[in-house]
Amino acid sequence: MHNMDRSGSVNQSPSSSGCHVGSLRRLAFLLLSLIAYLNVGASVFSYTEQTHARKRRDEFKLYVGEFRERHIYYGEALNSSELETLISRLEESILSGAHDNATRDRWDFIGSLVFSATVITTIGYGHSFPQTRLGLNLCVIYALVGIPLMAYTLAEIGSICRPYAILLARKLYSLIINIIRNKGVTWVATWCTILFGVYGLVIGVPALGIAYMEDWSYDDAYYFCFISLSTIGFGDKVAGSSRSGNYSNNTVYVLYSLGIVVYLLFGLSVIAVLINLIQSGDRILLDSEVTLYIRGDYDTST
Repeated sequence: MHNMDRSGSVNQSPSSSGCHVGSLRRLAFLLLSLIAYLNVGASVFSYTEQTHARKRRDEFKLYVGEFRERHIYYGEALNSSELETLISRLEESILSGAHDNATRDRWDFIGSLVFSATVITTIGYGHSFPQTRLGLNLCVIYALVGIPLMAYTLAEIGSICRPYAILLARKLYSLIINIIRNKGVTWVATWCTILFGVYGLVIGVPALGIAYMEDWSYDDAYYFCFISLSTIGFGDKVAGSSRSGNYSNNTVYVLYSLGIVVYLLFGLSVIAVLINLIQSGDRILLDSEVTLYIRGDYDTST
């Protein structure tokens, strides 16, 4: 229950305050668990895949050296069978996880961290996948635990942030209706503004930075952002894997890769909040839900 003071304001009861704090503590625990789980995944997949990938890359380099020696230095004739073998070995080397940049492989800790993030978010670009039997089995187990953990975390973020999103939507509605003065048109304009705002926040603006870092056109970066956050994840465009990217410096590469992971988690969280807001429907015009939450009486589990 709430108590009214002489000024007419409402005092928050201890029980309602505890509910609100409990939700935030639960979210903090989930976020810390998610970060720890990503680090565990990075360590595990780096351990199971990096040595194998390096071995396959070294074998291919040795084969190419021998190929050059025979056919370039000694002028040996090249037949179709040898050409097919060269192409096959090249494909195997790429699939084994050798990075386009010879100074950095795909299965170092940072590369494995990005891979782990694409697993639990179900984006799964497909440009990188385990090649060892141990890695394949561990990937299945990792996904079985990580995907529900990610889904529950996003649901919790959406639930906790929903009242604040409703409050912002109501303020936006009030602002627009003072200009248009037509409820139907204002309703449509409010939702269009929200959708375009979210679209710009998680796709339009980030695409500018990614286009610069990857040396892509804006269209390519915009496409990557959309395909990633929609969890389609074709894998034809993958940030952090371009030979021509502006992150040849190792420190820049590490920071940029971490930024991509944070971007994916942030973008999916914003989408989760948007989905919760859409589910609220006409309630964005009501004060009750927002007021109860700000005061501490609103149960975010509903």
